[in-house]
Amino acid sequence: MILRLKEATSTIPLVGYMGDPIYWGVVDSLARPGGNITGVADVEGEEIIGKRLGLLRDLIPGAARVGFLASRDIAESIHGVDMRKAAQQAGISLVGPPLETISEAEYRRVFELMTQERADGLIVSSQQENFTYTRLIVELAEKSLLPTIFPDRSFSP
Repeated sequence: MILRLKEATSTIPLVGYMGDPIYWGVVDSLARPGGNITGVADVEGEEIIGKRLGLLRDLIPGAARVGFLASRDIAESIHGVDMRKAAQQAGISLVGPPLETISEAEYRRVFELMTQERADGLIVSSQQENFTYTRLIVELAEKSLLPTIFPDRSFSP
């Protein structure tokens, strides 16, 4: 809808709620969107993922291996591509497998493998399934001693 409105006017201020506005060509940059459109993005794009990796690196200056907690569908989507691109630009290797299913056992398996691969930190994707398992993810991150960037404050212990 916001794309149609953008085509219709460049003078009336527009407020939108959508996925990654850079990916969809709504704005050029989150920092300086320009034009007449503002709003809320409900998914992380390359720019946000890059900022999260930067924050993690600020917290852990020597971070070289970071886990990305996401299902295979997300890891293979544009969000996974954005994560890999941002990690490569930051000189960070992504470790650990994606979630193959969504279950407590699978979250435990993935955290165990990230620990075995000596992840320095973790970024949790904003996919809805992770919100269902908020408490488990927080528990596993604490148990694994993994500094973690969560997608939302609802993950606060």
